[in-house]
Amino acid sequence: MRFSRDVPGGVEVLLVGGGAAMVTGLLAPERVTLDCDVMVVTPPEALHLLESAADRVGRELGLPSRWFNADVQIRRDLLPAGWRTRRVAVATWNGIRFHAASRIDLIAMKIVAGRDQDIEDLRAMGVDRHDESFLRSHFVRLEKSGTSRAIVRDARLLLAALLGEGPR
Repeated sequence: MRFSRDVPGGVEVLLVGGGAAMVTGLLAPERVTLDCDVMVVTPPEALHLLESAADRVGRELGLPSRWFNADVQIRRDLLPAGWRTRRVAVATWNGIRFHAASRIDLIAMKIVAGRDQDIEDLRAMGVDRHDESFLRSHFVRLEKSGTSRAIVRDARLLLAALLGEGPR
């Protein structure tokens, strides 16, 4: 199956999470991740083709059944505005153009997720004062779009802790 023939104009994929940070060099290759998080597939109707191909690849390589994780698409609202202009091209294969979320976009999503592994990744990526204004604007946008106030509050507290302004 050649995606460029199956989908006119080809397919674009946005990788997020630890895998995206690893392929762009933001996190060390030794970091362990159990899946490849895919947040955006363009055009959306190509997702089923990708999932089918990923299932085949996973079986051939003995990967866990959910190694190709497109479930993160349900939280696409966490992706900061303007992400498309900041994404990083990482590979082209069989008519598919793979991009990774940029450093600041990954930081924004990981701060909101706030899991232990995310906090470890954020420390490794070196969140600093240069990131603060962007992140604070992102938090305001999330609040206005209906994201839980508790989630945004926790993200703000985590940012403060990462900047050395409080405990976490």
